[in-house]
Amino acid sequence: MKNTATIIELCKPRRGVKPKFTPYHVLQALILLTERPYGRIELSKKLGLGEASTRTLINRLKNKGLVYIDKVAGTVLTEDGKSLVRDIMKIIHLVGEIDVSRYCAECKGFGAIIRKGLSIVKSVGVLELRDMVVREGAYGALILTFKGNKLLLPLSRDFYEEFKDPKLIEGIRSAVELKEGDVIIIALCKGPLECSLPLLNAIVNLLSTHN
Repeated sequence: MKNTATIIELCKPRRGVKPKFTPYHVLQALILLTERPYGRIELSKKLGLGEASTRTLINRLKNKGLVYIDKVAGTVLTEDGKSLVRDIMKIIHLVGEIDVSRYCAECKGFGAIIRKGLSIVKSVGVLELRDMVVREGAYGALILTFKGNKLLLPLSRDFYEEFKDPKLIEGIRSAVELKEGDVIIIALCKGPLECSLPLLNAIVNLLSTHN
């Protein structure tokens, strides 16, 4: 996906130096800027990044034509920036916090949906997708698909089992309207922020390698 590849490009090392921000920080910055302009210090606090890293991130966004700097308002999203966010959010839908205490008493869950992502999951494999989320820092991940008006647990590329947890199903369905072919990924971590970061990093990395 071209737009997620742009996010990955913004995070690449320059002159041998790897930035401290990740695709999560880039995407969160763009989402925040759809609401209103932000000054660098305020944006830094929102993202949990140092001011130097935030300055680097803003400069890269500016060089890509996604933001411009207003001397009074701060960092402002351009029309290209707004378009990029709209296109990405058509594919990635954030569900938010989900109760996963039945599966991990000490864990918090944070979910996201890849719209019509079933073919992507089939190509990469459910175990590899789970491992991608774990490599980014989550304790684990629960992956479900929506097919035939049912939530299914993919056990392999072509074998599915109906997911039967009424409480969790209700939590997902009450948070978002599911569509045929959607993939729901729930990251398990110690807190919502710790979940959303590895979850979004894994999803952006996954989508950047698929059209």
